[in-house]
Amino acid sequence: MSKIKKIIIGLVITLVVAGITVTVLHFLKKKNANSKTVDVYAVNEIGQDGSWFGSNSTIAGSVQINMEQKVYPISSQKIKEIHVKEGDTVKVGDVIVEYDVTSQNLALETKRTEVELARTSILAAQRELDELKKITPVEDMPQPEPTTEAPVTEAPATEEPTTEQPDNPDVPISTDTDADVDEESIDNADNPQADENKESEQITEPDTQVNNDNFENIDFDEETYTREELKKAIADKQNEINSLNTAYQLEQIEYEIMEYQLSSGQVTANFDGVVKTVIDEEEALSSNTAMIVLSGTSGYTVQASIGELSLDKVKLGETVDLYCYDTGMYYTGTVTDKSLMPATYSYSYSEKMETFYPVTITIEDADDLERGMYMEITLPDNNTSANGSMYLPMAFVMRDNDNFYVMKEDNGRLKKVYVETGKIMWGELIEIKRGISYNDYIAFPYASGVEEGIKTNHARTDSLYY
Repeated sequence: MSKIKKIIIGLVITLVVAGITVTVLHFLKKKNANSKTVDVYAVNEIGQDGSWFGSNSTIAGSVQINMEQKVYPISSQKIKEIHVKEGDTVKVGDVIVEYDVTSQNLALETKRTEVELARTSILAAQRELDELKKITPVEDMPQPEPTTEAPVTEAPATEEPTTEQPDNPDVPISTDTDADVDEESIDNADNPQADENKESEQITEPDTQVNNDNFENIDFDEETYTREELKKAIADKQNEINSLNTAYQLEQIEYEIMEYQLSSGQVTANFDGVVKTVIDEEEALSSNTAMIVLSGTSGYTVQASIGELSLDKVKLGETVDLYCYDTGMYYTGTVTDKSLMPATYSYSYSEKMETFYPVTITIEDADDLERGMYMEITLPDNNTSANGSMYLPMAFVMRDNDNFYVMKEDNGRLKKVYVETGKIMWGELIEIKRGISYNDYIAFPYASGVEEGIKTNHARTDSLYY
């Protein structure tokens, strides 16, 4: 048998064995998939409605009995008239205090100028950063290549002295050369520097040239940096821009607060109630207490505080969601007061260095609340919408490079399904925009035996914890 036939027979045998092996493995896998099951759980039990997470921040406060509205004096504004006195009954919308805002228009214009200057500073710093990024470090600049030629010196031309004697010694011999020399000697006698100039013409200075081609693109007026210096300069400028951005945001917020104060110059009652306290403006300023206090006749209020960078998220009359840790219940409240005087203390999850301002939220129907109970308030996010989305525990979602997927039940078996994700809340929940619905069942991907094709078994969610 030839060598080629042996090789062909060996290849055929190998292919047959490989085919049998694949068939057997497929059979065993299918048999294993049919004999084993994996638990799947209802999405509507482990998922959470995205409407609960329309906000990207929360604040906290405590329950106070009865509605209450406090009016603080503003040092930068002059009170024109106080329209109430202790014991008066007021209706929602009644004017309580009226400020004289005439003198504040100039202050508002000044603040607007400060906002614009802050914005201009950011633009200037950004231009400086762009210029820094264009600079070439000293180490990467082309170096000059000087070329030096050997000096060329020409020896002065001289004539050999003649030793011939004239035939007649009594007759002087005159030549044109001698005449020229005599004339030059006469001229040089009147001009002592002529000899020096004549010598300098005969000596050639060394010809040293520098190749300037490499300097055509170098601006010698530009400040130069080493690589490390340039890296530090860019980092410092970026930090400066970050600080300028923060300052600009604060200036913008201060301007909006001033503009709000000057919009009408009036403070009105936020609910029907009774004027509980009215004290002198100077006394209120010196003691940092409320000048006027209104008290409601029913309901509860939640006293909280909010950072200045989030003031625009809370508007008077807006409804917010609250959760009480003591009762375990959710409530709906209305923002009835947002003070312009900074709070002396606050509860907040924010780690930013901010000034906080008191906020009052009114809850009408809540018989199970008591004074001092702890409340978490979810701030509305007017820039994003969570309609149609859900949140799943991150443990149920797997990552494949830049894509996310879940192990979903499909016709009684597990199937790998990719999903579109969004925000991540608190590092525990991930938003699912598309890919599954509340009617689906998914497996816990880290459980034993979870793979595509395995039969599924509907299980209760509480079995995950026991």
